[in-house]
Amino acid sequence: MKKIISLFILTVFAVTLILPFAAYCENGLNPPVVDNAGLLTAEEFENLSSWLSEVREIYGYDVAIYTENENPLETATARCNDLYINNGYGMGENGRGLMFYISTSSGRYNILSFPEGETYLSDEACNYIAERCAPYLNNRDFYNAFLKYYLVTTDLFEKELAGETLSFGKNPPVVDNAGLLTTEELVEISDILYDIRETYDIDVAIYTENETDNSDAVSKADDIYDYTGYGMGENDRGMLYYVCMSTRKYALSTYPYDETPFSNSACDYIGSSCLEYLSNDDYYNTFLTYAEIARNILETNENSGSFDYDVYPYSGERGGEKHYVALIILLGVVPLAASLIVVLYKQSKMDTAVKQAFATQYQKPGSMNIEHAADIFLYSHVSRTRRQESSSGSGSHTSSSGRSHGGSSGSF
Repeated sequence: MKKIISLFILTVFAVTLILPFAAYCENGLNPPVVDNAGLLTAEEFENLSSWLSEVREIYGYDVAIYTENENPLETATARCNDLYINNGYGMGENGRGLMFYISTSSGRYNILSFPEGETYLSDEACNYIAERCAPYLNNRDFYNAFLKYYLVTTDLFEKELAGETLSFGKNPPVVDNAGLLTTEELVEISDILYDIRETYDIDVAIYTENETDNSDAVSKADDIYDYTGYGMGENDRGMLYYVCMSTRKYALSTYPYDETPFSNSACDYIGSSCLEYLSNDDYYNTFLTYAEIARNILETNENSGSFDYDVYPYSGERGGEKHYVALIILLGVVPLAASLIVVLYKQSKMDTAVKQAFATQYQKPGSMNIEHAADIFLYSHVSRTRRQESSSGSGSHTSSSGRSHGGSSGSF
């Protein structure tokens, strides 16, 4: 009898465990994070699993992450498809969802949405999500790559609920082939430029390289813009900031000419504002200044205001530095100057000797007989000032594609 009772208890216990799991699999709800490659710590794994589970409940999408060391198939795309379709992923009748797949041995990853062409997340949306994660992946910061995947995806789902139409650029807003920015700097500036794209439907981009096949920075900037898919909307509106390290030249290319808020005067202003940082190899502040001024120009234009190029509109930390300098001058230099005036005044009252223009009155008559005189320099100092090489220019021009561009250019 005891054996029967024990068997009954074990059976009930097993059914209690299996039924939820069966229902879990029947609904296509595999674990949201499968980290076979061991890229995450236990805490990171738990955090991501919890957040992605909430996404499933709130938005009705199966948003998953799958990592492994070896990919048994030829491509990351094929493996991602196979895992999703044949392993019970997906929500609802159509199996809606998204998978972020990584193979560490091949160094390949892919983000795919399902069913293809039947969800809010198009191929362009998947490419956009991958772009946002790429800086972290390139730095092997997998946790922040997956965190960005979660944040960007939920943001897109919120837009779906709000009925917004998604619009994506064809390129990342920052292409740093010259490696001038750290991962954190690249992500920060990219986030600003992504926000500009989404808010104003215009492409504000940065492109850097070490070597160029065209010594004319203006022509190279135009060609990059025209032939690699920059621009937003039907008219491909936007602006590209191009920097080449080997030639030490830069160019701002805008398109269509005279149809964006970035006039030639605006480009001259942006170029001159960035030049100080660019000449000192301070690339982070160069591109941050570019992004912030561009955003301020767009905001002013949207509000039908007139942008004042004589007033620097940057709203970041450097504005605060100016206030600190003014405060130091007020609290330090002014009291010092006042003290110096008082000391000099008192010193003048103590000086009772009469200054003599010549020393003849101290000389004994006939005691000095000069037979030879010469000027001998005891010290010499040679100063060298570097010739100013920075230059700039602006104007409308026609690119090799036949399109009319505006902009500005110069050297640093």
